[in-house]
Amino acid sequence: MSGNKKNKGSALVEIIVSIALLGIIALFLLPVSIYSVQYSKWNNIKLTAMNLAYTQLEWLKTLDYNTDLGLDETGYSPKGTVKQNLYLNESGSNPKTIEGIEYRLLTSIYWQSATAHTGDFVANATKKADVTVKARDPVSGKQKTFEVIGTLIAFEGERYLSGYVPLKVRAVTGEDFDKPAKNVKIIINNLSDTLVNWSRTDENGEAFFTELSNGQYYILPLEWEEGEMVSRPTGTTGPAGDEEWVYKAKVNVQTTTEDYIEQQFFVDYPAYILLGDYPEDFMSNTYLGLDPKFDPPEGDTASYGLDTSLEKISGKKIWRAWDYDYTIENGDDSYFFVEAGSGNLWDGSFQYIEGGVTNKQLKLAYGLKEGRFRMEADGSMTLTVEFTSEVGGIDTMAFSLYEEDNPVGYTDVSINPETEGAGYKFLINLKTASAIVGDTLRFMVDNKEEDTLINSYGMKLVQDRNYCSLIKE
Repeated sequence: MSGNKKNKGSALVEIIVSIALLGIIALFLLPVSIYSVQYSKWNNIKLTAMNLAYTQLEWLKTLDYNTDLGLDETGYSPKGTVKQNLYLNESGSNPKTIEGIEYRLLTSIYWQSATAHTGDFVANATKKADVTVKARDPVSGKQKTFEVIGTLIAFEGERYLSGYVPLKVRAVTGEDFDKPAKNVKIIINNLSDTLVNWSRTDENGEAFFTELSNGQYYILPLEWEEGEMVSRPTGTTGPAGDEEWVYKAKVNVQTTTEDYIEQQFFVDYPAYILLGDYPEDFMSNTYLGLDPKFDPPEGDTASYGLDTSLEKISGKKIWRAWDYDYTIENGDDSYFFVEAGSGNLWDGSFQYIEGGVTNKQLKLAYGLKEGRFRMEADGSMTLTVEFTSEVGGIDTMAFSLYEEDNPVGYTDVSINPETEGAGYKFLINLKTASAIVGDTLRFMVDNKEEDTLINSYGMKLVQDRNYCSLIKE
């Protein structure tokens, strides 16, 4: 009996160990299984997207070249009957839902240039069509391009050269503006800003306009299929305090010996300035001026500034290829931008991020203005120190004095607000341990990072503006 009990006990232990091992193995295999399911789903979406794109292209080839093969959009060139976001022009196909997956199509049709056997340049020699299909990635959950297919569609029969001078618009992007920007929507307006033509750039970043009569036009790169877009600013418009950057160029279309007239644009994802929380009335009443400092890769442009308010800057698209000087003022107060993480003074530059916008997290801080000092009859010294905004906790301020690079020792310190500029300007009386022979001292606040020296908006003394020169009266 005792032997049977031992055998039963051993068998039970073996069963428990086996179950535990199977559980451990299952845990290791579970991620592989999940990945296999996700990959299978991803592969099915890829195949479906490819089939949709091929079917759309084959349908385009059946359309009449002259009347139908183009987009059914006001002012589009080439004009036709194709709905750019529909599959086979079927209503309700934006998105096209198959097995619960939503597919979104973008059909683009462009003029394609060529050189005839006579040597003549033909801007509208053929039409090029491409189809982009997007769907939600089952792994990341983000919208993703699953297929892009293009083809050339030629006209069958005799062609006549256009009597108009072609306009070629090219858009480039990238960190050094060396990459063609595809699917940028290019708008052609007359000088009254009324739409004349529009088209999209192809994979070479080019769009041809072949039927513009001689005259002057505005060209605007308006949007980008890749996402948010900004183009190199050429000026500002609007009332002071709420100016917007202008992204357009004026071009003169006229008879020329060249094959075409060309205009190039530089496009990019924008940068945004994101500020911390400050009172609404402060933000709306605080002026911000942005002035570019540039030796840009995209070439020269007219110098200009953007005038707005702190309240409105968070929604403005900023050209991130440039560095900026800036001015922040509210009445007699002035402030500085500091990096949200380090607290260091912002250098006016934006990081380039491949394939996405740049969000610059900044805070506001105040600094020191230039001051003065005078020697008193009793041998003491009075320093006049002024801040760019009101400051609290002044009685906790620790500071150092230097004459050239030599520390100046002092005793018997008293700090009092000056009657004019109370809260901003302070008189510091002290006795020095050694004689001052020069006309300039350096004043430096040593406890700049503490939470005592803050103003009513919670701003600190910026680390790179915690010192100033004091000139002898």
